[in-house]
Amino acid sequence: MNPLNIGLIIVSVINVVFGLIVYLENKRGRANQFYALTVFFVATWTFSTGIFKESQSLSTASLWLYGIYLSGSLISWGFLYLSFFFPYQKVHLNKKQHFLLFLPNILIFILLLSPKGLVIKEILLNPGNNNLLAGSFYPFYFGCFTLYMSWGFLNLLRKYIESTGITKLQIKYASIGMLLPSGISIYFSLILPWQGNFNLVYLSHFSTLILVLFMAYAITKHYLMDIRLIATELFAGLIILVVLMHTVFSPSLGEFLIRGTFLLFVTISGILLVRGNLREFKQREQMTVVLEQRVKERTKELEAAKKAAESATEEIRKRKEELEKFYKLTIGRELKMTELKKKIEELEKKIPEKRL
Repeated sequence: MNPLNIGLIIVSVINVVFGLIVYLENKRGRANQFYALTVFFVATWTFSTGIFKESQSLSTASLWLYGIYLSGSLISWGFLYLSFFFPYQKVHLNKKQHFLLFLPNILIFILLLSPKGLVIKEILLNPGNNNLLAGSFYPFYFGCFTLYMSWGFLNLLRKYIESTGITKLQIKYASIGMLLPSGISIYFSLILPWQGNFNLVYLSHFSTLILVLFMAYAITKHYLMDIRLIATELFAGLIILVVLMHTVFSPSLGEFLIRGTFLLFVTISGILLVRGNLREFKQREQMTVVLEQRVKERTKELEAAKKAAESATEEIRKRKEELEKFYKLTIGRELKMTELKKKIEELEKKIPEKRL
């Protein structure tokens, strides 16, 4: 088996694990739901590509090729819906709009099943590195994918412009995580196969790890930045990969079933372990939010007290100025009256003298 194809299967498993982790972190969150759904389609796309490359017969290769292009179409649809709900819902769609948005996937499914090879004209068997030739309706598939992806990025851009704080940061990481893999995928998995080159699709699938990690970080805010959680995820992922490889190369069906059961147990244990850490980090963040809220409230109280003190000080200053003015007026009046009395006394003294 081609090592690159084994790598595709491993990448698909990693994608599924991250999708489950984010989904279990908040099952009711629409962003978490559509992230998990989109990642599932990405994993299906990657896994189907690995099996298609290894297919020995035309019928098997055709089956997995349908999986590649149908899941690819659903990736763009899932990302568009993710952009509607992440990090908050801005657009509300009715049932008719939901149907119209899903309609291209139905049309692509019908075109893929057409015996005339409308999307994929021909499969070139070369077990380990199978290739294909694009059909006459391949541009329709390409247009639907790029349209939905562009629409999704436009939604994120609008939300980024009008957002602030942690929301703006979440959108930033989500956009970075989607933009690079999307560009790589469009070129290596859509444009080059259109030209008859299906040999470099591996770059598209391996780049999906960037998408999964950045989107997971964006949706769960700062949870994945905790060093303990990162170490736990890497450890769980490494164990799962080792057991997976051990299962894939089982010498017999009985051994495969035993190892597969153990793989299932290890995967569930790893998910529960990471989920437990996520819950702990979420509680810690909630406590931090509560403390920050209390600090803000106390700060507001101190600011209010400061304003009250400043207001009282201003009132005292004004009262002081009024008293000073009153004092000056009073003293001035007394001085003038004293002067007037002196003048009156002087005049009274002069008047008798004149009479004599």
